[in-house]
Amino acid sequence: MVEARESVKDLFQYVMDDLGHEGWALRWWEHDAYCWRSRKIIDICPMGSLEECEQMLLHEIAHIDIVVSHGSQHTERFWEYLEELTNKYLGSGLSEWQEYFRHPIEIEN
Repeated sequence: MVEARESVKDLFQYVMDDLGHEGWALRWWEHDAYCWRSRKIIDICPMGSLEECEQMLLHEIAHIDIVVSHGSQHTERFWEYLEELTNKYLGSGLSEWQEYFRHPIEIEN
């Protein structure tokens, strides 16, 4: 897991520099992932595979640039931007779990 943390940390630095986001910190958090825009902190839960951590990192970074004032933070524009970031920095599309959150399966009663 130490190698995975270093890899995610390196990706964080590279992406933040490339996007021009200065003064941000990456924090390992046991419970969840979150972007604290006002404090310039991104929390990442180091559970799961390296790919999952990288995808979650980009998910939280996408929140920096997509500011939504009407409540929902996961608009279609957010998902499009996240796809752009994922393609650019990971060379792949959204992971299966990201797609699940983008298009949740509705259970009929």
